[in-house]
Amino acid sequence: MNLATLAGIVARVVAVLAAGGIALTAVAFVSAAAGHPLLGDAKVECLFVGIFVVWFPTVLLMTRMTRSARQRDIWKSALSGCPTWMQRSFYGIFAAGMLYFVWYNLTGKDRAGEPTIYFAVGHLLIFYTAAFAVAYSAIKKPELLGVRRCINGHEVSQIDGFCPVCGTKL
Repeated sequence: MNLATLAGIVARVVAVLAAGGIALTAVAFVSAAAGHPLLGDAKVECLFVGIFVVWFPTVLLMTRMTRSARQRDIWKSALSGCPTWMQRSFYGIFAAGMLYFVWYNLTGKDRAGEPTIYFAVGHLLIFYTAAFAVAYSAIKKPELLGVRRCINGHEVSQIDGFCPVCGTKL
């Protein structure tokens, strides 16, 4: 089994686990907001452990997928296997999660007795969504896991149209 095949298997496992994390986070938040928390604080805190379970392999996948990409193009390259709506959804969830975190911390309300999910939802959704999107991209565009070269043998990014070294059209 070569490294690209192993990375593809890891991507599938990460996608399933991250999708489960997204679903559990959404259920926990909606049920708590409705006043009937389905998950207690201890179980919600277990969702934080789940982030590490999916995030370490996601970082390894992303490193492999973006090794030739320029720093400013890392997310563009990592998500290039995702449909446009999924890329936009990821950026939207990232922005919403950050805004929710800021709003939650600036409202200044007494936090005693509130479920942990109110504080955690932004973080959980950002990390699980990022893990799912990167894994989905690797599954749908497996060439991201390999090395791309121009006809002159220079390593190029998956999103490059021209070789940055020799200028050859790809």
